[in-house]
Amino acid sequence: ANLADDDAALSVDQEPPEVTTAKILALSDTVGNLAEEWRQALEVSNRERFPGHLRGILHDLGSMPEEPNKRALWVAGLINPLPALGVALEIRPAVLTARTTSRRL
Repeated sequence: ANLADDDAALSVDQEPPEVTTAKILALSDTVGNLAEEWRQALEVSNRERFPGHLRGILHDLGSMPEEPNKRALWVAGLINPLPALGVALEIRPAVLTARTTSRRL
């Protein structure tokens, strides 16, 4: 499998030789699975700032994308939405400024 054109364009630095497309896709799958676990834990813990907060965030974000960079940005939006959930450290700047797909994930 190849990375989408936008995945290549967003990565201003070259990935190290040991970071293959297969590894990036596997990392993207792992990030997706962890995001789903995080969402479920948030629902169970009832830590929303107001009723329906998480549901609104998920509505705004839409479905989790398959493309690794889009997925990384989507997960950052889930974990650190506006208005904030107040349950996670701020990760958006690190995701937005990462210079490779693997670092973004």
